[in-house]
Amino acid sequence: MTRQPAEQPARRPAERLTESWEPPPAEWNDTARPFEDQVSMIDLIERRVRESPHAPAVRLGEGEVRTYGELWAQSGLLARFLAGHGVGRGAFVGVLHENSWDSVLAVVGVLRTGAAYVPLDARWPATRIAAPLRQSGIGWIVTGHALARRAEEAGQLAGIGVRLVCTDLRAAAPDPLDTEAVGLLWDSVAEDEDLARASGFNQNPGDEISAAQIDTYVSHVRDLVLSAAAAGPRPRVVEVGCGAGLIAGALRGRVAGYTGVDVSAVALERAEREAGEGARFVQAAAADLGRVVAPAGADVVLLASVAQFFPGFEYLRSVLRDAVGALAPGGAVILADLAEPDGGPDSGHLRVPAAWFERLAAQLGLPVRAEIRRRGGDGWPPVLRDRYDVVLRPAPHDADVAHTPVISTWSEVEEAGALPLPAGPGADDTAYVIFTSGSTGVPKGVSVRHRSAVNVIQWVNETYAVGPDDCLLWVTALTFDLSVYDLLGVLAAGASLRVVPAAELGDGERLLDIMLREPITFWDSAPAALGMVMSFADGPDGTDATGGESGIGGTGGVGDTGRAGGSGAADGPVPSLRLVFLSGDWVPLALPGRVRARFPRAHVVALGGATEATIWSNHFDIGEIDPAWTSVPYGKPIQNARYYVLDGDRKPCPIGVEGDLHIAGVVVADGYVGDPELSAAKFTADTVGGPADESMYNTGDRARWMADGNLEFRGRRDDQVKVRGYRIELGEVLAALRQVPGVVDCAVTTLRGDDGPQIVAAVAVGGPEQSRGGGFVRRHLAGSLPSYMLPEHVLVLPALPVGPTGKVDREQLARLAARPRNRRRV
Repeated sequence: MTRQPAEQPARRPAERLTESWEPPPAEWNDTARPFEDQVSMIDLIERRVRESPHAPAVRLGEGEVRTYGELWAQSGLLARFLAGHGVGRGAFVGVLHENSWDSVLAVVGVLRTGAAYVPLDARWPATRIAAPLRQSGIGWIVTGHALARRAEEAGQLAGIGVRLVCTDLRAAAPDPLDTEAVGLLWDSVAEDEDLARASGFNQNPGDEISAAQIDTYVSHVRDLVLSAAAAGPRPRVVEVGCGAGLIAGALRGRVAGYTGVDVSAVALERAEREAGEGARFVQAAAADLGRVVAPAGADVVLLASVAQFFPGFEYLRSVLRDAVGALAPGGAVILADLAEPDGGPDSGHLRVPAAWFERLAAQLGLPVRAEIRRRGGDGWPPVLRDRYDVVLRPAPHDADVAHTPVISTWSEVEEAGALPLPAGPGADDTAYVIFTSGSTGVPKGVSVRHRSAVNVIQWVNETYAVGPDDCLLWVTALTFDLSVYDLLGVLAAGASLRVVPAAELGDGERLLDIMLREPITFWDSAPAALGMVMSFADGPDGTDATGGESGIGGTGGVGDTGRAGGSGAADGPVPSLRLVFLSGDWVPLALPGRVRARFPRAHVVALGGATEATIWSNHFDIGEIDPAWTSVPYGKPIQNARYYVLDGDRKPCPIGVEGDLHIAGVVVADGYVGDPELSAAKFTADTVGGPADESMYNTGDRARWMADGNLEFRGRRDDQVKVRGYRIELGEVLAALRQVPGVVDCAVTTLRGDDGPQIVAAVAVGGPEQSRGGGFVRRHLAGSLPSYMLPEHVLVLPALPVGPTGKVDREQLARLAARPRNRRRV
């Protein structure tokens, strides 16, 4: 959450920064204030439910509203369900949702069990989601149906079998498949004159699979079929996804019966020619296997090179249930050509780890056993060599199988209504764990207790008079710690939050329209997000779109609530916006004036701190802009937060002298989940000026006290940067670069852009990838990094430039990235 400076640090008039060698007065950190330190965030929300159950809690647009009573009732159902499956205090539950009613319900429901919620970003690839699952030991994820596949894949990558609650799914159903679109796609493939290409081979540039290698594959699958059937040398075979008939032709004359199933009519016509007389073909999707094949109608059900095209794991489970049900005694289901997840970019194909089959019996609720067959030999092309095959057979019917479904639906949650409601959390329980970027390439999970969050929430709500008449426009992701206040702090105030669908979050014009036409009183975001919105509010000549000046406005009194609605036109009602919080990055000097010109009632507050210090721990109420500033001052500590600027001996620096910034007090988090060594290094005893039982956090920032008691931020000591409000360790980007095939050397730096730092990645590439450009690098990075961590600039160079010290010249890399004619940018 730390605000970064602009090109130069914020500066007051020179005479006020003269080093005085006077220590900071003790009263600057005299922030101890009473607050409700024995309650949880859930206790605060429950009060509002009891006071006003019919008040709006969540606004969904178009007049759709969910009340506090509805939120409490439905979150209670989720809490009962999770508690009934052993979730409670000390547990961690993942929440993988885009901003929605379901995400609000998920967070409140998880907290009511006494467990902590761990937000997982819908923009993260499965490899990134896997890290928090592994580090926190997450057993349950509350998510939506559209994200269930990624959640389950992440669980497999983490080496754990997570269970999912899909809050938007009323009844169990396989993943949706657009059968018509898939059929048309394979129609076009099957029209190729070459049988191999018509069957899907060599469709991707660079595959270069020879005819001999294709014969190796076909013979391999044929022999799997003929050896797996207990019915003898001539089994009855059903092939799901038979395509243009390569396998059907190989089995011709060797089977007692053959049925080919495919969504493509063109492929089926061609397969019929390959299979010869007696074969049967049905145009249908794999999910329709149960109606295509009668029970006990097959000795072998074959899925060769088809499972990777399924839309998700639930679809695969559904097909396998039908396939097992179609088997005659002694029969087998064969899945050929399966691919393990490799941590690379998401190709859109379903990758199934072999370990997934170890739990298959419980997933299907059927007594089955799986035999994994790894491939070997030199006859395989690279694209197929590392694949594996599975032979699946029914186990004896007396086998004891405890059915453990991976996905639970909302209908199942509702059935838990008769279960007892868990006691809920206490002030000392962990409330949430937010994962931030880590310098080693592994995200760090910051663990925060209810007490610390309650302190911040009550400070905000009391200081800025947030109450039932307020409505916050929710634009931050759950993985950004501003959302803790946006969701739980707003509800604790009895206010409402307006959910913005994910598709509209990047539409500044749409957000502005909501702010002007709906009773939005509160905005909270990083400065860049509001700057995007204000670009639509400013007129083409630099003035406010209503015709007023877009320069510096008034101070915006805190008590001026002004909740008039309306369009905000110059001759219409004044917009309702009264409170603007900006944090997570440096605040451009012109932004507060632009905001007040368009929203004259708005009081603008700059806040900062660190995720490790619970959302915000300092603030600065922005009034008139001092002409001497180059950015907005960092501010003063909030209640029960203390700021220390220390020298190398961990002694307080005098006023005006730069040192290392530490944060202490109630706001400090517990540490990093699963990383006691790093926690011990960053969270130490407060030896400066606080109670013996409180700790202080070493932020890694440089700062100094100004003569008026405000802090001035001076930059970072390490490779950490803020990009669009997200704290990013350049070391994590570097670690991902090292995993790109062909990269022999790499470096990461930043370039100052119009909206803050931009990440520059430079690679020296060797081997067969040498001819590939920056697009190849960026696509690979997309498989392991969130979208907001992807470099804006990718330089592909013969060798990295080296400075006089023998180290990579990062300044030259930044200059290369800034010159369009010399860079290869993605």
